[in-house]
Amino acid sequence: MALIYKLSLAAVALQILAYPCYSAAIIQTSTADSSFSNMFGFTEWFRDFFHSSSTTGNSNDSANLDTNSATNVITIMHYTAANNVDMTISSPKQIVIDIHAIGLYAAYSGAAYSLDSDKWACGIQCSRPDTEGTVIKHRWKTPQITSGGFIAVNPNKKAIVVSFRGTAEFQDWIDDIIINSAEWPLTIAGSQVGAGFLNGYEIVSPLIIQKIHELAATHPEYSIVATGHSLGGARAAIFAADISANHPHYLPRLQLYTYGQPRCGNSAFVKFMDSLNITKIRVVNKSDLIPHLPAKEAGYHHFGTEFWVAAENQFVVCQDGDYSMCSESVPFYKFSIPDHTSYSWI
Repeated sequence: MALIYKLSLAAVALQILAYPCYSAAIIQTSTADSSFSNMFGFTEWFRDFFHSSSTTGNSNDSANLDTNSATNVITIMHYTAANNVDMTISSPKQIVIDIHAIGLYAAYSGAAYSLDSDKWACGIQCSRPDTEGTVIKHRWKTPQITSGGFIAVNPNKKAIVVSFRGTAEFQDWIDDIIINSAEWPLTIAGSQVGAGFLNGYEIVSPLIIQKIHELAATHPEYSIVATGHSLGGARAAIFAADISANHPHYLPRLQLYTYGQPRCGNSAFVKFMDSLNITKIRVVNKSDLIPHLPAKEAGYHHFGTEFWVAAENQFVVCQDGDYSMCSESVPFYKFSIPDHTSYSWI
């Protein structure tokens, strides 16, 4: 069952409260908030909205909101269900969707495509005010198995960011479509991931892990955030699994934000990832083809919370990886490559 809300434009962080039996929440903006429909358009409004760090808002009568302006968290305590039955939640399960963080780490994902120096200078992605002060600590680009990305520190957000570049070259597309599986991580019984995804991670992982150890020790209060678009999202997920399985003392600091991520592992891998008590957000844009690959019939599945842009002014949040009310509801004949390249900030 879906829960239907109308939220104002100004919501920055959203807590969707639902009974555990519900897997999805549909979030609709008011038609009056026309600029909200341009969230995935390359607009001045989009930049203004995701550049903002302190906004508050309210809703219409379908949701009673308790707004905490100090933390920018909106809590929905009452909703109208899809069958028009009003229900008040007494002991709800919380799903936290930080929309501001989705925009912030999308910028870091996009920067992996264009960052070509050790200076934080890469166009629109590097111009967000909340990325100001970012310091690049490590960059990589390997020729034999194409893999690119960077590690940066954001002192203002107290974050160590590990960003993996997405599909940018022909070899990347080969890596995307290779569906041979590899047993990994070896510490998780039965876990398998896509060999093409894993190869591009393992060739650079020793230096990445070494740098994480150094930065985590230097900045013990900083979070460790993995992010990436497309193929980069799969490798960010594999990095998060590596940290979780082999360096679990970092788990309280770990977060994962991906955009247009393909399925990257089997059911044992997904079970392990879903067992982790960390933020795991997958953003999917409309009918984007790539999140539907490799096919479930090949043994691949999604994990984590999906934030699906179902339409220009409608967003659906699903707690279960391949839940039928999110992007899984898109028929195969509507799958779109343009939607994969239309995460406009990337």
